[in-house]
Amino acid sequence: MPTRRRGAGDGSIYRRSDGLWIGSVNVGRDGGARKRKTVSAKTRAEVVSKLRSLQSRLEEGLPAGDGRVTIAQLAERWLTDVLPARVSEGTFVSYEYLVRVHVLPGLGTRVVRSVTPIELSRFLGAKAIEPARTSAGEIILRADGQAKLLSPRTIQMIRGVLIQLFSLAERWELIGRNPAKLTDPPRSERQRGRTLSPEQARQFVVQLRGSRLEAALLLTLALGLRRGETLGLAWSDLNLVDKTVEVRTNLKRARHGTVLGELKTEHSRRRLNLPIVVCEALERWRGIQDEDRARLGEAWTDSGLVFTSPLGTAIDPDGFSKAFKVVASEAGLGDWHIHELRHSAASLLLGAGVPLKVVSEYLGHSNVSTTGDLYAHVLPAQFAEVARTVDDTLFG
Repeated sequence: MPTRRRGAGDGSIYRRSDGLWIGSVNVGRDGGARKRKTVSAKTRAEVVSKLRSLQSRLEEGLPAGDGRVTIAQLAERWLTDVLPARVSEGTFVSYEYLVRVHVLPGLGTRVVRSVTPIELSRFLGAKAIEPARTSAGEIILRADGQAKLLSPRTIQMIRGVLIQLFSLAERWELIGRNPAKLTDPPRSERQRGRTLSPEQARQFVVQLRGSRLEAALLLTLALGLRRGETLGLAWSDLNLVDKTVEVRTNLKRARHGTVLGELKTEHSRRRLNLPIVVCEALERWRGIQDEDRARLGEAWTDSGLVFTSPLGTAIDPDGFSKAFKVVASEAGLGDWHIHELRHSAASLLLGAGVPLKVVSEYLGHSNVSTTGDLYAHVLPAQFAEVARTVDDTLFG
């Protein structure tokens, strides 16, 4: 006769006459009828472990049966219950975009435990010929009208998301191993960013004059700031008398607008001197902002930010990038990305003979090697100058 024994929270557990232990737990209702999930094992301890694992999955909102959990269901739990507490708002937005636009359309209906490394390798390989898309899912076009392909870096990020998803499945005992870790990362060659020549930079500066974006884009080019660093500056970070600026915050897109956060590393947080021309542009911009404030009165939003919309609110980062593209095109430069202003600042400084270490600190890089890897193509001109110096010193 079966022996029934049950501990607190173990569900219903009993031992059959053949010695096998059986456990069951209530998993909800189906059309009014109670549904139960049954597990079995050779020992009572194993049954208890299986039931508690099952109850844990149910509490997480996952289906009771391991074989029915899809990648879409797993991703929903990851984005809802796990990720928000572990990453910044801006990083969350990036992960959510990768899941929604790049993972779920191809893998969402696949059952987690049935996915193989070969399947994921083929999925990632196909991404190399897939068009890049905006957060709204729209295809991104190049200047010639053709679809822009996903970059190796984006494919690497998609692989990273898959590794995290399947790692969660491992922890929840849905799978025995992580198939995403067994895929090869896409081959990625460091892309050499385009840079404005000195003549193009001057052409760009001329086009900026009188524009609402003049001070913001001039500052970005002159100091080599990242987009979020420019838009995250507060008036309290500026000292136009001493001509200095403290770069310490970053404005990013978030789920519900934008979010302002501290820069993550000590190297990113830096104090820079402002060129006189930039200070003059900032003074003119302050006058424009004062006019906005006076015109709106109580409707003005006092964000404290240097660069704001006509309402006083933060400028949307993507809108800022699009506005820059318009200015660059009107200046006769063609299609440029705003991050290329940062590349241009570094190249112009190195080309003018500023030491690599100084440029690295100026840009807020974590180490000099990063700067050297990115801008090695600019250094040969400096090496030629070194050779001339050696000639003059030793043989002159």
